[in-house]
Amino acid sequence: MAGIEPPRCLIPEVEVFVGTIPLAEYKTPGSPQMSEILGKLAPHHQAILMGNHGVITWGVSVEDAYFKMEITDSYCRTLWVAGQIPTNRTTIPKDEVKILLDLKKKLGLPDERHGMKASELCDCDPWEQIADRPVACATPVNGQSTAKMTNAELEGLVQKLTDEVMGQLSKAK
Repeated sequence: MAGIEPPRCLIPEVEVFVGTIPLAEYKTPGSPQMSEILGKLAPHHQAILMGNHGVITWGVSVEDAYFKMEITDSYCRTLWVAGQIPTNRTTIPKDEVKILLDLKKKLGLPDERHGMKASELCDCDPWEQIADRPVACATPVNGQSTAKMTNAELEGLVQKLTDEVMGQLSKAK
């Protein structure tokens, strides 16, 4: 729905266990056009975001597909949250991504990037990709959008939420 393909080189679990996650353009569910698009992407990926539909994953077992779905969902949520916090964002260094892909290859996991040079793996700043399509919080906090909050205000909000979650967890014990 946002029309954004999740960027690479940010979270090791995605690099090793899922790989790149392409965005398939919207087509009618079950249509030959949707099948054609997925048929072209599926041999090269283990997760696909389907425009205005959702995400599909697959693996060597139902558990493996579920694992990939969990990683993909967590990754997209993490990107959404991180994209709203105005701070210095980091990426995995290109040489480290190469090490992750070498590990993936040793595990026998396919990836279209096997054999690429480290300099080719992260060819752009993933945060610039996200910045090209800014994400703003739809729900104001205390009458203020988080996109307009200062770092100190955001840190205070995160601390308050953390304290509430930890309080609820201690009550549940």
